[in-house]
Order: sequence, then structure tokens, then C-alpha cells
Amino acid sequence: MRLVALLVGTSMLAACGGGSSEIGTAGSPVGQPGIGTADQHTFVNPTKPQTYRAVGVAHNFQYQTELDNITGNSIGQFDQLYAGDATTVRDSGISVNYNPRDAIFELSIVQPLGNVTFSNRFQDPAHRTDFGGTVQPQFGVPDLNAQGIQYLQIASGVTTANFINGRFNLEVSELQPQSVYDRTTFFYQRPGTTTSYVTYAGFCAMSFRPI
Repeated sequence: MRLVALLVGTSMLAACGGGSSEIGTAGSPVGQPGIGTADQHTFVNPTKPQTYRAVGVAHNFQYQTELDNITGNSIGQFDQLYAGDATTVRDSGISVNYNPRDAIFELSIVQPLGNVTFSNRFQDPAHRTDFGGTVQPQFGVPDLNAQGIQYLQIASGVTTANFINGRFNLEVSELQPQSVYDRTTFFYQRPGTTTSYVTYAGFCAMSFRPI
């Protein structure tokens, strides 16, 4: 039995644009600071849907793991492939759309050189998680010692781990041959915590498939 694993990560700085298990380094902010309009929409206090561009880096690491059919223990790893790509201000390929009415984040990453194409939605508080609680972020997500950090996590699949509201905390060592799952964690520093114009965020996705 073999498992194919895909791990993707990104770290970024985001600015108001006017309208692993791997974590990378952050780049520079893009756009201009948000200016309040008649409805008082700002980066810190959003009142309408807004798309924010980001500058950062994405990493992709794929490998296959040979498992013992009887014990389920790993007996080797092979076919390793790593790709990474840093973005620029003009062509970041990373965006976050936020709808304040439903507290929905839509994360989109398109970085062909980093072998990363991803799009998913996170809703707060339905997907909220944190370290030290009943449901914790997945393996590989950093426990950041900073103010205002919020973790959101979604998951799907079939595994021996316990599901809690569609999320679960599964260590790689706990994988069984029948495990099939996708799990994604999005974390960010709430705007206004340390600055009124920029924030940083990160992303970690894991996918396991038997072959």
C-alpha cells in the first residue's frame, strides 16, 4: 500500500487593494492603504466584499510512502518532488476575497512555477480552530506567538481519525492504509492588531491518497 502526499504552504503580506506543512517567507505589501468612503469601508473595518492581493511564496512537496499492509507502518519514501516560487508585486498570483456579511474568506493561489493551483473557502466561526483547544490546526501549521492570529481549517475524507464539525487533527504517523483526506488551514493576523494597512497570512494544505 502506498500513500501519495501533497503539502503546500504560503506566507504573505496583504494590503487593501481599493475596492509544511511548509511555510515560506513573506514579501512586501501591495496596493495602497484603504481610505474610508461614505459607508466607512476600511481595511480594518470592512463593510462590503473586497478582494485583497498578496505578495508571498508558495511551496509544493509531493512524495510517495510505502506502508506495511499489516501494521500500517511506513517502510520507505520515494518519488520526492519539490517546487517553490516567490511572487512579485505585479504578478503575485495570490488573492483573498473577504465578504464581511457572512465572514467568508476565499483564498486563491495560482503559481505554476511553484506547482500550486488552489482555491477554497473558509467561514468564520464554522471553521475556526486554535492550538490548545479540542480541535487544533493540522500537523505542520506553526503555532505563532503573535497577537490577533486566527486559524480556520477545513477537511474532508475517510480516515480512522475523529471528525469534529468537518475538521480533525491527524498526525502523519496516525495514517492508515485506507486513509483518504484533504485538509487545509488558513491563518491570518486580524487587521488592526499591529497595523491599520497590512496584515499577514499563511496557508497549509495536505492531501493523502492510497495508490
